[in-house]
Amino acid sequence: MDFIKNIQFTSLVKCEGKQREFNYRKRRNEVVPYYHVDTVDLTGVRYQFNMVYQDDHWKIRESELPLWILEAEFSLSARIEENDG
Repeated sequence: MDFIKNIQFTSLVKCEGKQREFNYRKRRNEVVPYYHVDTVDLTGVRYQFNMVYQDDHWKIRESELPLWILEAEFSLSARIEENDG
């Protein structure tokens, strides 16, 4: 029996001059593992998206997200690299 480590963590990332909390959970349901990420904006609207590993870093899969999330892709990728077991 193989042991599969469950990876989930939270990080703070500065977006538009404010600290935002992002929650990450590694998903292994597909052939290629990915991270499910969620966050909320200042009005309480929750955004959920996935990040996949491509071209030597983690990239946001969805394109219909607020600009402040898309601009934080590099920082989000760095947090995943720090915490990916």
